[in-house]
Amino acid sequence: MAEHGGNSDEAAKAYGMTPEQMYDLSTGISPIAYDMVLPSSSHYQKLPMASALDDLYKAARGAYQVPTHAAICGGAGSQSLLGMLPNVMAGSEIVWCREPTYNEHRYRWEKAGHQVDGGDSCPEDAKIIILGQPNNPDGRLWEHDEIAHYHEKMLERNGLLIIDEAFVDAMPEHSYMPHAGDDNLVILRSVGKFYGLAGIRVGFAIGGKEIIAKLADDIGPWPISQPAIDIALTALSDHEWQISHSKRLYELSSKLVEILAGAGFTIVAQQPLFVTIQDESIYEFHDHLARHGFWTRIYQNYPSMMRLGLISQQTDLSRFASVVSRWQK
Repeated sequence: MAEHGGNSDEAAKAYGMTPEQMYDLSTGISPIAYDMVLPSSSHYQKLPMASALDDLYKAARGAYQVPTHAAICGGAGSQSLLGMLPNVMAGSEIVWCREPTYNEHRYRWEKAGHQVDGGDSCPEDAKIIILGQPNNPDGRLWEHDEIAHYHEKMLERNGLLIIDEAFVDAMPEHSYMPHAGDDNLVILRSVGKFYGLAGIRVGFAIGGKEIIAKLADDIGPWPISQPAIDIALTALSDHEWQISHSKRLYELSSKLVEILAGAGFTIVAQQPLFVTIQDESIYEFHDHLARHGFWTRIYQNYPSMMRLGLISQQTDLSRFASVVSRWQK
């Protein structure tokens, strides 16, 4: 299994703390969750109804500005969908997935028998291209003309361009969604990150009708639970909250950058949902933070890089600033 963040309970145990004492900054999930009151338990006695799923897809189309001719399917987070995509490409193909990026992409495509190239340049024989928009963890934002260039390549080669937009919600102008609709392009979206609702496990794949139909068939009936449908439907329909939440995330990101840059760390990425820094002593800094109750995401293959999620409460932010100020290389 690929290396991940989100293991703050294990980290707390390793550092002699309770899970509540370890503040989890390792995931890039919004620290402010969309809040709503769920219906009574009797509402969930039946299997999820097709009409409820259709309503959810309509809400997702509105929130993500999905073209009318594009198809959409849901799953247990964008994670489950990206894990199924390798199965729609028969045989063993060359996959270009520029690294560093979300490591599940390499892991899932190699597990399915494909060959993954993580270099800076796209191989001439690549049949699958995977781009993060923005990329996690280095925050790279691909220009639309760059994406269009790779999209055209996949059209020419009858290949597949996958764009992972799990972190793009607060910057919709960078989404490639207006171009969705053919079977050579799949865009992945996540409800968990922006809405702070990772626990309900809801994500979407948007693309051409044929490839999305294949994905939906692989997933099978009832791809999302009824409670998750209810929560995600309400969140995706609340456009006023989405606007105010985006502004709040930018503010929190800026506060985190101010603390880290002030301590002398190189800022690699400042995104609405995460900040990535670089330093030769990053492993020692990671340990320093953990000993004081802040768990962060570091990378075995990129030992000078650290990604941090956001802190929403001023008391926690002040405590973090105090811990950082006591750091000495």
